[in-house]
Amino acid sequence: MTELELMKRYMYPYYQDATDEAYLTQMLADFGTPESAASMLWKQSATLFASGNVRSYGSGSTSTVFQSLKDAIEFCNSQAKLYDGLDKAKRRVGSIMVATEKTTFVGGASDEYPY
Repeated sequence: MTELELMKRYMYPYYQDATDEAYLTQMLADFGTPESAASMLWKQSATLFASGNVRSYGSGSTSTVFQSLKDAIEFCNSQAKLYDGLDKAKRRVGSIMVATEKTTFVGGASDEYPY
């Protein structure tokens, strides 16, 4: 499956038309992975709902009407969080622990290399 096909799957039922492909391709170029781009698109959708008091959402292929503005924003935010998590899991993003100063062991031995 291509990255563009993944984007269409992640954004389903929105952005399914051939006319949407240029925008999805640009989002892929900007954000690198389909998961990251989908997360950003869903975040943008929540912002658009909140800023315009919009309760319906549509692309060329379909549209959805939510019962309230809060429902629409919660839906978009949950989708954004889902794809952000998928992106992080795919890239294995996480924390790593490293020693920041040398450790001196019993008898004066050090964990530093002799060279």
